Amino acid sequence: MVIKVMTEMSKKEIKQFLMQGTFTAKLATVKDNGSPHVVPIWFVLDNQKDRTSERAAGDIVFTTYDSSLKIRNIQRDNRVSICVDDQIPQFSFVTIFGRQKYIILSRMNFSSGLPK
Repeated sequence: MVIKVMTEMSKKEIKQFLMQGTFTAKLATVKDNGSPHVVPIWFVLDNQKDRTSERAAGDIVFTTYDSSLKIRNIQRDNRVSICVDDQIPQFSFVTIFGRQKYIILSRMNFSSGLPK
C-alpha cells in the first residue's frame, strides 16, 4: 500500500491554482433551516492590484441571479465555503471559507446580453 501525504499550498501556489484554466467551484451557503446548500459556480479570481470599488484584489467573483437561493442565503447569513478542485491525479484542491460580500455590479438582460 502506498500512502501519499498532501502538502499545503503557499499563498502564491493557491493564487496560481485558482487562476489556471477554467474550474468550477462548489459554493456552500447556509439555508434558513441551518442545513447546507452546495452548488457549482463559475468564478474568476480578481487579481487587479488597484481597486477603487468595494472589491479587493484576490476576491473570488461570480455571477448569479439576484433571486437565487444562494443569494437569499448569503443575504440572510453571509458565511460561505468554496471548494475548487481539479480532476487530475493528485486531485489538488483549495478550500476557502469566510464571509461573503454581496455586490450588485450590474443587472443583465440575458436575452440580449446587454446591461439594463
